[in-house]
Amino acid sequence: MNLNRFAGHETQNNYDWQIEAAIKSLFYFGRDAILLFDRQGTILQCNNRLLALFSCEAEEILGRQASAVLSLTKEELVRILGGQQFDRVIEAKDRILQAAFGPLFSETEIFGGYAILFDVTETKRTEAILQEKEQRMRHLVSKAGLGIVVIDQEHKVLEANRRFAEMLGYTMEEVLELHTWDWEVILSEEEIRRDFRDLSQIDVIFETKHRRKDGSIIDVEVSASGTKFTGPDGPYNVVICICRDISGRKQAEADIRYLSYHDSLTGLYNRRYLEQELKRLDRPENLPLAIIVGDVNGLKLINDAFGHLQGDILLQKAASIMKSVCRKEDIVTRWGGDEFVILLPRTPRKAALEVMERIRNNVVLADAGLIRISISLGAAVKKEAAEDVLKILVAAETDMYKTKLKESQNAIGQAIHVIHAAVLKKSPQEAQHSRRVSMLCRQIARAMGLSDYRVREMAAVGYLHDIGKICVADHILKKAGRLKSQEWQEVTRHPEVGYSILRASTDTAELAGYVLSHHERYDGSGYPAGLAGKDIPLQARILAVADAYDAMTSDRPYRKAMSVQAAVRELKACSGKQFDPEIVEIFLNKVLSKKEVAAAAAKKYLPADSQGNQGIKESTGCV
Repeated sequence: MNLNRFAGHETQNNYDWQIEAAIKSLFYFGRDAILLFDRQGTILQCNNRLLALFSCEAEEILGRQASAVLSLTKEELVRILGGQQFDRVIEAKDRILQAAFGPLFSETEIFGGYAILFDVTETKRTEAILQEKEQRMRHLVSKAGLGIVVIDQEHKVLEANRRFAEMLGYTMEEVLELHTWDWEVILSEEEIRRDFRDLSQIDVIFETKHRRKDGSIIDVEVSASGTKFTGPDGPYNVVICICRDISGRKQAEADIRYLSYHDSLTGLYNRRYLEQELKRLDRPENLPLAIIVGDVNGLKLINDAFGHLQGDILLQKAASIMKSVCRKEDIVTRWGGDEFVILLPRTPRKAALEVMERIRNNVVLADAGLIRISISLGAAVKKEAAEDVLKILVAAETDMYKTKLKESQNAIGQAIHVIHAAVLKKSPQEAQHSRRVSMLCRQIARAMGLSDYRVREMAAVGYLHDIGKICVADHILKKAGRLKSQEWQEVTRHPEVGYSILRASTDTAELAGYVLSHHERYDGSGYPAGLAGKDIPLQARILAVADAYDAMTSDRPYRKAMSVQAAVRELKACSGKQFDPEIVEIFLNKVLSKKEVAAAAAKKYLPADSQGNQGIKESTGCV
């Protein structure tokens, strides 16, 4: 007997026994649940871990079909018996199991299969929670009103939301092909690579500009934060950028800045900007610093006569003229109201005077509608650094006022002439009425023995007495029917408007008070101030009689002319009520012919109201 051979055989048996024992130990006491089944799918064996996993006894498992316990299909059993291995997830009661299936081999054949089960319930639940969180986060990011983009170490887009793509005008697919410098306007590729080399250190909020696909530029606020992501190849640095389109905000800020430094009517710089520029330009390198002050003549008159819209047109035209003759570096401002200031750096007095001359020449050529533009100009120049620039401004203003004393009254006189012409143009009847009232006023004044000056004055006030009707709409002046309350109120404004217009000129200022009072009544029931008796200026009392008589004896849109006799009766009836009785008596006895008065006295009085027209009563009061 070969003892050595016997000893080797014994050693091999011992080794096999140890392997078998280890396998049994893994089967019965391992952490994984194991189940064995034959070729028919009948369960042959299972370990305690599987029994614990299914919370059952061995008798409840052994002998059953694997298809019932593990949801194993016929196709899967065929695959196992064919020698294939595969994994899949099994749901058993309230557990989630990861199952690994495979064949059992003997030395000659496959006699069954196995299933090794892992309890992955908690893992799957955690994965589900994480997946849900990721889905929610992706949904929030995709629907966010802010653009979000993730950039890698090479400054290429890793991921972006739809809002970011929309901001730049790209599709989602196109955005993923971009690098930062494809949209960044302020920084170049070189600057981006240099300044953002270490992505992990980035934590900044800044404003920049992005270029859209179509080439347009938008203002953007970017919050950039560096972080680490972990991928299959390990951790890597990225930058997460949250981008807000602030173009609207920037435009609003620009609008606010513009309004804070510009005059909204003319578009010129305003007083606030002028004060800042005076300080900025008050430096030796800007000397000589010329200052021109301009004042639009007759603006209040235009506003009173034609409304502020016409006055605004005048200011806009004046601003345009001054802007057009200046250099780019000159500062043209509306100082306030009807005054403008021009700052001309590095401009000697001769050049400043040439600018003023260009303004005057353009004023002559300008068309601002009904009214011709008139601008009084003055200038002063700061030559030495020690001079006070504010005193130079005052000197320029003083120079302007000297000019204004010469030019203003002429301009206002022309404006009044234009206004009156506009009133007369409204209606041929108004023009004829003004001439006749002027003649009657002159005749009454002579009959009363007034001086030649007063006679001429009455002729003028008679001619201009309805200048305030520039404020009354044409359709009201020409209306044939009864005036509405609002229309009547508009008509009754004309004495006050006429007063405002005429007092603007020294030539007509004295007439203004007479025009204001020509609809006052002797008994105090007139308008606008309700004056009575001798408190009403004499000239206004004369004008009232002349105006009423001509109104009664002339055709009007609302009625035919009354006869002279009817008008005389009306004057007598209203004497002491609407009219000064002394003036009525002088008018009837000295101005009208004796024949006309006698004829009037012989006829029966016919009241104006019986003719069915309220218009006469409204225009003269009693009549």
